[in-house]
Amino acid sequence: MTTRTELEEMFERGTQTFNRKCDLKVTRFSLVFNNVMPSQQEKLKNLCKSELHTFLENGSIISLALAYSEEEISVIDQEKKKWEFYANAYKELNQQLGILSEKIADLIQGIPLLPTIDGLVKKISHVREFFPLTISHRLIGELAGMGWRGKNNLIIHPQFSCAFRFTSVLTPLEFDYDQKLKQTCEDCIACYQVCSFLKKQTELKDYRENCRRYILHLDLGADVCGKCIKACYTMSKFKKKFDLS
Repeated sequence: MTTRTELEEMFERGTQTFNRKCDLKVTRFSLVFNNVMPSQQEKLKNLCKSELHTFLENGSIISLALAYSEEEISVIDQEKKKWEFYANAYKELNQQLGILSEKIADLIQGIPLLPTIDGLVKKISHVREFFPLTISHRLIGELAGMGWRGKNNLIIHPQFSCAFRFTSVLTPLEFDYDQKLKQTCEDCIACYQVCSFLKKQTELKDYRENCRRYILHLDLGADVCGKCIKACYTMSKFKKKFDLS
């Protein structure tokens, strides 16, 4: 039986070559299963197959995070040539997380949930088509206590801000679980100051579709914008607590 300490040691070994800040949290499989949308429940059922009962009874989902560097997010919202440096970092993080999740999965009888697929923004006609295609790493991270849900709908890590990417691993094994954070953004509106879609999200029919179209307009090398990420790290009321250096 793999212990939580052994799991964290595996994670530390797996991240050594990436030279990035990282974090690992664990939540109950059943908690995630009961909170995702029905189409994502079906995906989990298909992944677990005949072992679904075991996963629901004792299984875990491990949330794995790798952070951007300060340099990578500093170029966001600059000229396109510089902004591409952030887009390239996004793709690099996805690749690193894919490698990491597969390594961890192999060691704990797990199933890797690869990072969110890049390139879908151009392939779908509306953002609502995206959600049935994946399982929300964001929700998993939130339930596992990786961070709190921000006003930009991203997960705000206590150290990384929202300047990180994550992936997940399903496992039938039971571990010590982390708790969902009670922290909130309080009265901070840094992300609203740089994104009118977020600021007006309650007025728009679906602000996420506005975001998708804006990303199409940017035409960077990955499906990214990142303006609210940079604002959270550099302008928010919590900026003195964040550290990517």
